[in-house]
Amino acid sequence: MRTGLSRYSRNHDDTAMRRDKDWQTELMAEKLKKRFARYENFSMTYIGTHEKVLCIDERYTLVGSYNLLSYDGGEKEMFQGYHFRFEGGVMIDDAEFAKHVIKEIGM
Repeated sequence: MRTGLSRYSRNHDDTAMRRDKDWQTELMAEKLKKRFARYENFSMTYIGTHEKVLCIDERYTLVGSYNLLSYDGGEKEMFQGYHFRFEGGVMIDDAEFAKHVIKEIGM
């Protein structure tokens, strides 16, 4: 990975579950920052929105609904009930678009 960029946000709901998700988000963000610290171009930025955006190698951009830092995917509930949901995303292979996104994020 030459360049990694992640834009993440926390939920701002008052419920205990959302506060727990905020904690999970922060914990995972810190783990990823430590794990990828050896890559000089890796960075993560908290931006305070609901967006989920990843830019990789100034070429690929992933935009999606999946809460990359906090959602467990439903494993704890056997992929049923309230905690299971379908997510979507788009991978864009366009260097100019990726560079534009990086610039807009301010990285």
